[in-house]
Amino acid sequence: DRMLSPCTCEELQDAGFWDRHAQRPTKAWDALLLLAEGNGTRSTSFKDRRHVEIRMSEMRRKLRAYLTSEGIEISDSDPLPYDKHTRTYTATFTIGVGTNFK
Repeated sequence: DRMLSPCTCEELQDAGFWDRHAQRPTKAWDALLLLAEGNGTRSTSFKDRRHVEIRMSEMRRKLRAYLTSEGIEISDSDPLPYDKHTRTYTATFTIGVGTNFK
């Protein structure tokens, strides 16, 4: 029910999606961008599922910690459930990219 501000990009990087040592986004950040570009869905092949599963787990953990710190109540249900029949992760929240995203 609550929208995060557009400047959240930098805040999410500070919330664990930025590798300060390497000075670049983490793999979880790249996966989050792919999820946003897919409007909340991320398909995966059987071969790549394990790698995607690891990133989804990282995203769950980091987003839960960040949103809790922002005072947003998170339910115990899985925010990124996997459908084994369609091999797709689907966010239970709304995510997308802005019109000026490159």
